[in-house]
Amino acid sequence: MGRVVTDVAISCLPQPIADTRGPSVAETGNGFYCEFKGASKNSVFIFRGPPSGRISLKISGDRLFVVVSGEPKGECLVECFREGLVLNLLHPGMRTLADLTGFIGSVDWKAVFTVRTLAPWDKKGNGASRIAYVVRNDMFSGLIKVASAIFFNSVHRAFDNRGDAISWLESADSASTE
Repeated sequence: MGRVVTDVAISCLPQPIADTRGPSVAETGNGFYCEFKGASKNSVFIFRGPPSGRISLKISGDRLFVVVSGEPKGECLVECFREGLVLNLLHPGMRTLADLTGFIGSVDWKAVFTVRTLAPWDKKGNGASRIAYVVRNDMFSGLIKVASAIFFNSVHRAFDNRGDAISWLESADSASTE
């Protein structure tokens, strides 16, 4: 498990490190990835994998920001989510922004299913999770449809820019899918 480091000023994105298992870092900078509205100043980073294939999570309250870059291994995804759950940072009903614009390669569906079994992500008591995916092109629509089927009580939507995705996540109508 990574360590939590406090009082560390970092830029909007986790800095590349040589180690494939990045530390959890408490952020002291402004904004949730510099754009996510209303985020706490006590955000935590969890990331795994080298810069050529990394999963990065930034967590603050009911907000989760996921950045997938390069061609990460499936175990990186599972390890990040497992650590977030162990640290009691991840929970059902979160508003999630998943940036897939830097993702290349294939999806490890076994890892996605493993993440699905780690927690009751679709638990309705906390409200439906909203997941906004920022993607490069329409080729990701099939991936998002499969993710919607796996996490069936969550609301999933694709966007071609971060601003629209954040606006949708922050909108008052949490039941909207359009």
